[in-house]
Amino acid sequence: MKLKHFLAGITLAACTFISTSCSDDDYSPITLISISEQAPSINEETNTLTFNPFNEGVSFHISGGDGGRYIIRNSNQEVVDFDYDGETLIINPSTLGEATIAIHDNSGNSYTLKIIVEYTSVSFQTTSITTDIEAPNMTQASIRQLEEQIIADSPVAVESIFTFTYTNKEQTEGSVTIAPNRAGQSSNGIFTQELKYTQDTGTSYIEYAITLAGNENHVMMLMPQTDITRESPLVPMSMVEDVTATYQTTYPDLESARLIFTVITQP
Repeated sequence: MKLKHFLAGITLAACTFISTSCSDDDYSPITLISISEQAPSINEETNTLTFNPFNEGVSFHISGGDGGRYIIRNSNQEVVDFDYDGETLIINPSTLGEATIAIHDNSGNSYTLKIIVEYTSVSFQTTSITTDIEAPNMTQASIRQLEEQIIADSPVAVESIFTFTYTNKEQTEGSVTIAPNRAGQSSNGIFTQELKYTQDTGTSYIEYAITLAGNENHVMMLMPQTDITRESPLVPMSMVEDVTATYQTTYPDLESARLIFTVITQP
């Protein structure tokens, strides 16, 4: 019995010295609790935090583990930096890229946060293409011919996706990609945007001034389609381009012509 007690004492001492190997470790997992208002949130499924490079730093409390002082390591100091005063962890984006923040305690518990710093973008998929033509002095045959020509000249096709990527802090300009374009390829360019209001009803819309490769210019208005009722949670919107000037030389009786894309926001 004395030998048993002696061996048990040795085992207990070893477990005290090497806690990660021998203890049951009843500590709760290390987690981060955001204490910043209106800040990007962590994707809990992937432990990923996505920043815009213009975001301010995000503050967290660290909880869990053995409650001792945490050890924090940053895999890429060019992309993000951090400050930790023993109470609050502040993560600041620096430039585009990826990094990981690894947090450890003295009992072998750990937590790894993947950080992605990228520009904010928004995408719209085209679901239909139509025209709106006002030409009371044109024949129906000429109007149909014009409609077909306008749609054939459209910069996009059905199911094309506009992706606007904002490269400034105010989110008023950046790069644009249309894929596929009407030729089944990808068009790239730049854009600026401005919030405007219609003169008749005061309805707000976003005006995109787009310049694609080859100096192809488009001015499009993005506005909700309030006259459409759908059960789907995806609210359709209209991307409208006034193309009157493009076709008035060929069709002198044309009063106005608009190219209309019905689009839905992509997740």
